Amino acid sequence: MTKKFYLFIILFFATVCLSGSFPGLAQAAEANLIANPSFEQSDTTGKMPADWQTGGYGNNAAVFSYLSSGRSGNKSAKVTVSKYIDGDAKWFFNPVAVKPAASYNFVDYYQSTASTDVVARYSDNNGVFSYQYLGSPAKKRAWTKASYSFKTPENSVSLTVFHFVRSNGYLVTDDYSLSEIPKAIITANVPNNSLEQVSPANAKLPLAWQSGGWGTNTAAFSYLKTGHTGSRSVKTTISGYTDGDAKWYFEPQPLLANQVYQFSDYYKSNIATQVVLEIRKAGGGIIYQSLRNADPATSWTKYSDTFTTPVDIASLTVFHLVAGVGWLITDDYSLLPYQPQPFNRPLISLTFDDNGWEDNYATVLPLLNDNGFRSTLYCTTSDIEWSENQYKLLAFATAGHEIGSHTVTHPHLPLLSAANLATELNDSKTFLENMFGTGAIKSFASPYGEYNSTVVSAVKNYYQSHRTVDAGYNTRNDLDPYAIKVQNILSSTTISEVNNWINQAKKDGSWLVLVYHRVIERPGLYDTTPANFAAQISSIKNSNIAVLPVSEALAELIPQKAL
Repeated sequence: MTKKFYLFIILFFATVCLSGSFPGLAQAAEANLIANPSFEQSDTTGKMPADWQTGGYGNNAAVFSYLSSGRSGNKSAKVTVSKYIDGDAKWFFNPVAVKPAASYNFVDYYQSTASTDVVARYSDNNGVFSYQYLGSPAKKRAWTKASYSFKTPENSVSLTVFHFVRSNGYLVTDDYSLSEIPKAIITANVPNNSLEQVSPANAKLPLAWQSGGWGTNTAAFSYLKTGHTGSRSVKTTISGYTDGDAKWYFEPQPLLANQVYQFSDYYKSNIATQVVLEIRKAGGGIIYQSLRNADPATSWTKYSDTFTTPVDIASLTVFHLVAGVGWLITDDYSLLPYQPQPFNRPLISLTFDDNGWEDNYATVLPLLNDNGFRSTLYCTTSDIEWSENQYKLLAFATAGHEIGSHTVTHPHLPLLSAANLATELNDSKTFLENMFGTGAIKSFASPYGEYNSTVVSAVKNYYQSHRTVDAGYNTRNDLDPYAIKVQNILSSTTISEVNNWINQAKKDGSWLVLVYHRVIERPGLYDTTPANFAAQISSIKNSNIAVLPVSEALAELIPQKAL
């Protein structure tokens, strides 16, 4: 054999090794399920691409062309339709085996002057077809990418994808890809918790994550190439804000019912941000539960808070969100079971916000007195300065109920200047202590449940505690007298929910704080009917858990926290 022949053999196999394919053979690229995805290999006739078919139906005239030019390589496929009345025409690859109930990403590049649609066609073991619409790419004369992610049906065994023409005009396609989307690695009950896995469908997204929001605001979402750990994190920025929010969040995950969990992440932000649970219920429907807010942080800071899942939970995700002009970066999410440390005994506190005592004088006070229960009433003093009903509030105090402050005018505290914030806190306390004695007003609750680090710092100058409306229980290892967690009683709250809260407190040895407003026959969203209130008080009585006003409960519990 000549030197030229050996040289030819060496170059041939070098070409094979570098390209990963043999000339003339249709072969799928790595991770691409479609054979001959760029039409470069022809069949034995040389007039058709290997492993491809043409098809269509209806009243139209279709011409199929195997072109000697393409987006990449030297080939592409074209379909031209004229005399269109109805139906379609398309090139499509031979069906490929797929997994049932699995996620896939489809891509092709196209040029078109016609209206087109993209549809996946599935086949089951019996050869029965089903179809899924994926999208309608816009007409483009330059090469344009079409990309769609989808999940296969439970009974599917194979599929092909039709990118078809449904009007007069032409469509040229090239560089197809169909690949299975890898499942995100779940760590600490969060998929892709450190955001390192990139979505194969979109390099600007982390796998198993998405961005979203609502309201009137201008939001931008960034998938950063830096992070708290690893090399990735996500950023949310709002540059114009009227209302609503914006956030990144992971795919909802199934969690155990009636279980205490601790959520945490690492974050940086230039504004205070909010953390909200989105809980999907087993019977359908979604509920939202706020956790404590996160203060601004110029360097990576750990956020954490605990919560208890409802008995009917199906799955859950967490929104660490921006609701104002500013930015937030997050990384390293965690959602782990949490073991609360019990107090020496469980406790319950009954609290009433605003000036519900005007109605509650007749509906609440007699029932509480009959059961030997004493509550805490948080009062807005501007509403009682000139009230002829002050004697009703005095009746609560005379019966041993605690009076707390709820500011003077019920404002949005985080929006106030330092001077106005101090006025709201000081003047309400002064007014109430003129009624009930110096040092009698120890407890405070923020209007609307709104607070931040500035508000809490100011509250500490006047009061011994701050009760929030953040849902949860207070336990020995997370008791914070200036961030007291609660369960909020609404008009829709069922006796079953209240019983679950009571049983959870007894199980964990925790402090359960219930938030009421008015107890009236025609309740608003935050009110309660007398019948429901009576049933709830009966359940508390039957639990044999001690009921104490907030300041007395803290006097018992704070020394235990110090142990």
